[in-house]
Amino acid sequence: MNKKAMSQLIAWVLLVGFAIAMGAFITSWSLGYFKNINLGGSTEPELYCNDVQIGINDVCLDTDALLNLSVANKGKFSISRITFSRETSNSSLASCYILNTNLIPENSTNYLINVVTNLNSFGTLSECPTIGSSLGDAQVINIGLTPWIVIENKNIACSDKKISINDRVLLNKPC
Repeated sequence: MNKKAMSQLIAWVLLVGFAIAMGAFITSWSLGYFKNINLGGSTEPELYCNDVQIGINDVCLDTDALLNLSVANKGKFSISRITFSRETSNSSLASCYILNTNLIPENSTNYLINVVTNLNSFGTLSECPTIGSSLGDAQVINIGLTPWIVIENKNIACSDKKISINDRVLLNKPC
């Protein structure tokens, strides 16, 4: 074989090998660099939760230990559920769900929640009890409400939009 032909073949093999190596390097770098870019509609919770806002219009406690909450949706999305958390002088912080709220924007709804029934303090949450019982000498220390929305059939908790009340006088005001 001709020496000139052999050097051209070696040069061609080296050039192709170099091109493949550069392509592999650029591909691995670009995949890592562009991995977090979402070109379609974003389903990031914080983007939707920016337009979520709830408020408490009124709160009072009746003689059956039922907390009467008037909750307003001041945001742009319907609230599908609310995580209710409470702490009383006789029990630690615990939570439950207010399910199927369907609280549409610019509307408010009243909810009755039993504050002395044992709520789940860890693990899977259940629906909030609405049957009254005796409060005894216990007092409600604080409550918190976290709104949930449904986007593309997915429940999204807007934890950064949680509202809390820590005023014992207001929380234990009789109805």
